[in-house]
Amino acid sequence: MMSFRLPVVVIRKKDGSFKLDDSKSLLYPTIFKLKSKGFINFQWIGWPGIIPKNEDEKARIRLLLAS
Repeated sequence: MMSFRLPVVVIRKKDGSFKLDDSKSLLYPTIFKLKSKGFINFQWIGWPGIIPKNEDEKARIRLLLAS
């Protein structure tokens, strides 16, 4: 599935670490329900809601999204 936004957003905390928060969309719960029932299979491709400041942040965000 291709979407401008992912079902989660990455938030930069004041201490420089990152956390995930749910994205606000009425579409996502329906899609996850269909996937859990085996009707569809997909991989999300989209923007995590943050622009990394450097390559280190980019790598940390990738790891967070992969977990």
